[in-house]
Amino acid sequence: MGLSDLDVHLQSPDATEFRGRCLDIEPTGGQMLATVEFDAAHAPLLRLGAKTELEFRAKGPDFSVTADALTVLRSDDAARRCYCFRGSLSKKVFLHLLGRRRAHRTRVPALNALRVSVLDLGVEPPDALLHDVSAMGLSIVLRPEFEDHIFSRSELRLAVRLPGEAQVIEIVGAIRHRRLLGSSVLYGLEIEGQIPEFMRAQDKLALYVAGLREQVTG
Repeated sequence: MGLSDLDVHLQSPDATEFRGRCLDIEPTGGQMLATVEFDAAHAPLLRLGAKTELEFRAKGPDFSVTADALTVLRSDDAARRCYCFRGSLSKKVFLHLLGRRRAHRTRVPALNALRVSVLDLGVEPPDALLHDVSAMGLSIVLRPEFEDHIFSRSELRLAVRLPGEAQVIEIVGAIRHRRLLGSSVLYGLEIEGQIPEFMRAQDKLALYVAGLREQVTG
């Protein structure tokens, strides 16, 4: 099981209960940074800096844990509202959650690092570094000055050349989360595959992921 089976429950200041989906768990400064998505029609309204209690529940009887957290980021679109919460958990529990995340993502080793061009920003396409990949999405790391061109966008178009491929493939990704990573910005993208070209790109990316996993486990 991965993060896709992990619900997050919280209670707003007016005692209304909300249920969201955990999209990501990251370590930061000895704490956790959890990204939680809510349907826009039933999402809490929290101010940045507000403290709240999160309850992580698996879709089954095997796992439930609570954590006090601080609201540090909010993003909205027509269908959903996402928050990032920073909080503390015991090392054992945090490693359990982090293990769920890593079950569905493969970190790209430095020797396999790929440069990805970000298109349609109105400037010379900048190069981003591929951070991690899965069959459904990827994360890229980009220099912070380009956030001025991206902060109001809900998707990015990328040009990627995979190892052994002569042709550049283009991928459209919906931005699901963004956060500071050192002096850079990490963007978590879900690959969209509504038209054949993007579906073929998604298939190639999935094969690349499978190859990385074989290198890691082999």
